[in-house]
Amino acid sequence: MTVYNFGSINADYFYQVPYIPAPGETLAATGLDQGLGGKGANQSVAMVQAGADLVHLGTVGIGCLSGLCLWVWQMMQLPVCPVPLVTQS
Repeated sequence: MTVYNFGSINADYFYQVPYIPAPGETLAATGLDQGLGGKGANQSVAMVQAGADLVHLGTVGIGCLSGLCLWVWQMMQLPVCPVPLVTQS
């Protein structure tokens, strides 16, 4: 059975901090990573890793991180279908 998943494909930012701040406290991040995100993309990754036959239907914006999203998608060997690039929200 094929699973069809509709959802966003985004780039997420992951900040490292030395501890969880208290309410109202501001911390300087000690590190930053970027990676594939978006609820739809995360669900598709999990389904493929669990062995599902998957088709992901979603769009990617034309921002500077859209190439990163698609590159990570391919490097994870996720099913690639034509993904339209969106020029406006």
